[in-house]
Amino acid sequence: MMTAVLLDVGVPVAVPEQPTPIACPGPNVTPRTLSRLPTAEEVGGHAISLNTICEGKHALLPGVYAFILTGLSRKTLIDPRRREPNLSAFLQRKHLTAKFEFGLQRIASWKETKKLLGTWNIKAIDKAMSNDSYQLAENVHIFACERISETKSWQFLEIIDRSVAPKYVSQYAISNLGQAKIEIPYFTIRFPRGVFIEELKQREKRTKLREYTPPDVLTLLQRQDLLQEYDAFIQDCLATEYKYGPKWDPEKLTGPIFLHRNFFRAKNVDLHLAYKVHRSNAHHSIDQLHMWIEYVDLSILPNYIPQRGVGFGVRAKNNAFTANNVLGTRVGYKRTEIECSIS
Repeated sequence: MMTAVLLDVGVPVAVPEQPTPIACPGPNVTPRTLSRLPTAEEVGGHAISLNTICEGKHALLPGVYAFILTGLSRKTLIDPRRREPNLSAFLQRKHLTAKFEFGLQRIASWKETKKLLGTWNIKAIDKAMSNDSYQLAENVHIFACERISETKSWQFLEIIDRSVAPKYVSQYAISNLGQAKIEIPYFTIRFPRGVFIEELKQREKRTKLREYTPPDVLTLLQRQDLLQEYDAFIQDCLATEYKYGPKWDPEKLTGPIFLHRNFFRAKNVDLHLAYKVHRSNAHHSIDQLHMWIEYVDLSILPNYIPQRGVGFGVRAKNNAFTANNVLGTRVGYKRTEIECSIS
């Protein structure tokens, strides 16, 4: 089921032409000189009402609808009562209900679309979508999507109204997966094309961040003429303090992210900081912190929202988000919450 959540979004939502820069200190100022984090208004955010799926981990932007496949059998797949009311209303308004139901019947009839354990084979469904060029109509596209976590996966169809969201890119679409990935024991986080990853490994020296840049990140920085800004950003990351425990503290790294983000945005690249805590045994007594920086090419993914925590900060109680979460603060933080993204 989708739930409506009021979010104060600090990233472009309706795919604007260019984010509005805010007044920032010079690129060589260390995070310790920041007296506060910028407000949502300063980073160009505004309040909108979004529907979320995947237990609140994926927000649907205006003009985007979802049909959840997870938990449906071949028989219930074509049951109109399984559709969200806003999706049904959209299909009726566009006179696409019959065509959409025909596509569902075709998916239900193919043996390849179901795996042995009863889950949907999203790759086979994506192949069916590609046969129709991912189109329901001239201005309506449909993509087979999947979001995977350690304990659960969600398969769904994303239907996009191009008259409302002309430049929207489905970041969970199987057809849009890129090469970037984060390896976690028994689990791999995959990213869409246009996202480039730089890991902050706890067991390596902090100075390695300055000594080595992943080749795909370096290519992006060179193409967008961001090498000077990148050097200043890394210098400020290395200047963050730590006394004990993990070498990288996500709360301390919030400063450099906000300090340099608009310098990167001015050249069509966005910055996100994300991490995931992996519980390494059944009693959750040993935690492994996996942290990374995401560099996003906005010319490829103008509407990207980080996967971990849906990109709106630490998940608070009942998966509700507040304006403070947008700014990366730990409102409602509990030990049981294991996913976070600061963006």
